[in-house]
Amino acid sequence: MVKVLISGSGTATCQGVIKGLLKSSKKHDVEIHTMDTNPLSAGRFFGDKFHKIPPAGEEGFINAVKDIVIKEKINIIFPIVDYEFEKLTLAIECFEKHGCKIVISPISSITICQDKRETFKFFMALSIPSPKTESFCRDNLSHFKYPVIVKPAKGRASIDVFKISNYREADCILDKNLEEMIVQEYISGDEITIDFVCDFNGSLLACVPRYRVETKSGVSYKGVTFYDPEIIDYVQKIVNKLDYIGPGNIQCFKTNKGYQFIEINPRFSGGLPLSIEAGMNSPEMMVNLYMGEDVKPSIGKYKQGLYMMRYWEEVFIDENNY
Repeated sequence: MVKVLISGSGTATCQGVIKGLLKSSKKHDVEIHTMDTNPLSAGRFFGDKFHKIPPAGEEGFINAVKDIVIKEKINIIFPIVDYEFEKLTLAIECFEKHGCKIVISPISSITICQDKRETFKFFMALSIPSPKTESFCRDNLSHFKYPVIVKPAKGRASIDVFKISNYREADCILDKNLEEMIVQEYISGDEITIDFVCDFNGSLLACVPRYRVETKSGVSYKGVTFYDPEIIDYVQKIVNKLDYIGPGNIQCFKTNKGYQFIEINPRFSGGLPLSIEAGMNSPEMMVNLYMGEDVKPSIGKYKQGLYMMRYWEEVFIDENNY
């Protein structure tokens, strides 16, 4: 039996990972554990066991996760919540001493992915097209034509993302004194996410590009897969330069001037179920790798033109079982 612990059980991403594990070929018996700061999390009821943990910003976070690993004999951790990544990647060796593999990249790669200023520098060094990005301050605003995008340098889920049309609106944002914001050239076009997965040696195993037809709170609600060798070449180029492990997703726009890349997220995506249905079951692939199987690359081998549409579904529990 393989025991898997997934964080952020209240997120659509965690629920997608669970669906991938349940949809697998059942070659390995998988026991699914989830954890979250909030016990009222729907994903809690789709796994085998739930664990309440403190927020990643609290001092006791790592010890709380380690206690779960030791008590439950967890083999694999799939981190989902961005705020947890830095602490977890710095604790990789500590968890390995307890026989647990955290599926996450080294801190150098996490920094490039999570700080959009570093992501932009990384793209520029590889000659990968990306909208101009600078720290958000009055001096730098003169370097851009309006409209512009202002957002956190280390943000998530489209929180505090603003489209600014003039200096007056920019001043309103500056007056809020939001920490570590960036200003970015506004890009118009079709929004794309590319789900990908690497093995433990950093080699790309598979990737699935998809158009984000409709999004809500940063999560894809409608999407469709497509194939373009150019975009797959870009993914390969990015992965080859990053010291990368496990699942991730890259976001870009298809504009009238070509692709423009904006983000690398070092985790499974919220739209993961579409990639799984298209043929890239990355949660299952990571379990198979952990079990020592030879997982062959399958780049370009997925269902193209596959649509996904999502809907709400409720979970009901009695207060005595809360």
